[in-house]
Amino acid sequence: MFPVAICLLGTISVSVAHVTLRYLRLTDHSLVIVNSFASITSLTSLIILLKQGNIVIPKLNNLSIFILLGLVALFSQIAVTKSYQMARANLVSLYRYFQIVFTGIFGFIFFKEFPDVLSLFGVCLIIISGYLNYKLRFNFEMKEE
Repeated sequence: MFPVAICLLGTISVSVAHVTLRYLRLTDHSLVIVNSFASITSLTSLIILLKQGNIVIPKLNNLSIFILLGLVALFSQIAVTKSYQMARANLVSLYRYFQIVFTGIFGFIFFKEFPDVLSLFGVCLIIISGYLNYKLRFNFEMKEE
């Protein structure tokens, strides 16, 4: 149960962050928001690592992987921040479930991990719900005009 509780806490925290992103669109540029998130996250992580004594300097051959990971995370955060500035949080958050689909695809490609039947069923539900949400919302908006 402890891993589930930690996951739920993380999910609640991300939800609060995303609603906050939607609010901050009114006052701040998206790059300012991304920079603030990155700075606060880095500082918090550094404090935790220092307190625990778990700092490990990466080896030079792993440094390029960490740099690439940081650049991908930066691009991801910019894209998410922009999407929350442009659309309602409840709409954008629905499509964030597609990260599960892409995680499964990348896990298969890079690590030869094949998802179980329940995971594949969940992926199908995510794809179907995303499509239906788009299609029904588009049809509803067209009828209103």
